[in-house]
Amino acid sequence: MITDATFLLVDDDAVAILAVRRALKRLKITSTTLAASDGQDALAVLHDAEPAENSAVVPFIVVLDLQMPRMGGLEFLDALVGDERLQDVMVLVFAPPEMHHLIKSKYDQHVHGFLDKDRTEETLAQALSKLRDSSATVSG
Repeated sequence: MITDATFLLVDDDAVAILAVRRALKRLKITSTTLAASDGQDALAVLHDAEPAENSAVVPFIVVLDLQMPRMGGLEFLDALVGDERLQDVMVLVFAPPEMHHLIKSKYDQHVHGFLDKDRTEETLAQALSKLRDSSATVSG
């Protein structure tokens, strides 16, 4: 699943986007990686994506920051919940531990893990490992 997915990095901080790209490279993940500076741009990318052959949707893993101009992370998650075409999008959220429960309880279908900007590579590796395990459980 992860190797078939396109990563969409949603953050207004270019340094944070670079850190995620470096972490993906170090983790030997060669999937296509796109970037958006806020939730509105991210929704446009998701809506404009062309599905692969034999697929109704493009598989996306979104790496989402919460604090952005125009449309922040929580507003983006609200838009995902309300859009049937985007129900299969998986999201990894940069969020402090005290917000994990609140976010997970409201956006459980979409939020598949949490990341820490101070430990991007480590927390990304952990979240992707959980995604791999849940994909194997679902498909196997």
